[in-house]
Formats: sequence, C-alpha cells, structure tokens
Amino acid sequence: MSAGGMVLAATCNQNPSLFRSIVLQVPFVDVLTSMLDEDLPLTLHEQDEWGRPVQCAEDFRTIQQYCPYHNIPVSCQFPAALVQCNGNDTRVPFWQVVEIFVRTCVCV
Repeated sequence: MSAGGMVLAATCNQNPSLFRSIVLQVPFVDVLTSMLDEDLPLTLHEQDEWGRPVQCAEDFRTIQQYCPYHNIPVSCQFPAALVQCNGNDTRVPFWQVVEIFVRTCVCV
C-alpha cells in the first residue's frame, strides 16, 4: 500500500499552497477506517506499524490527527492532482481513493 501517498495527501491537506500539482498512485488515504475494520485482509498484520485504534484510544487519536480522509479542510484551493487506484488491490480498496477524490472536489 502507498504509505507515501498517505504522507503526501496529509501534507497537502495541511499546506496545499506548497504544491502546484500532486500524483497519488494507490494512496492509503483512510488509515483510520481501515485500521478499525479488522475484517480487511491486512489490518491485523499492519497493527504493529499503524497502531491498534480499536483497543487503544491514544492510537485512535493519533491516527485521526494525520489521516488524510478525516482531515480535509472545509474549503481550500487544492493543487491539481492525478489520483490512481487499482480495482484489484486488496490492501488499498479503490473506494477509499474514490471517496477522498469526491470529498476534496466538494470542498473546493
């Protein structure tokens, strides 16, 4: 999964004026929702890296603070973006990529 895409998306949410354009290829943009869903294929294996938000309130708050999907500014000027997803990727479900794209378009 693209943790690099998560970092870029989070940075763009915090400081969109730093970028004229961004490329997100299969970005992991909804860390919180994914880590809360223990039925997703890799959630249990990823807990050592991302945390255990179901069991630990501090992990929940930490992920919530940086998770791109949950921190989209209400209104801002986002840079131009090329966002790609993969319909067959079991690590980053395509609907997460589509959801953040739709949400950022609504916020502009």
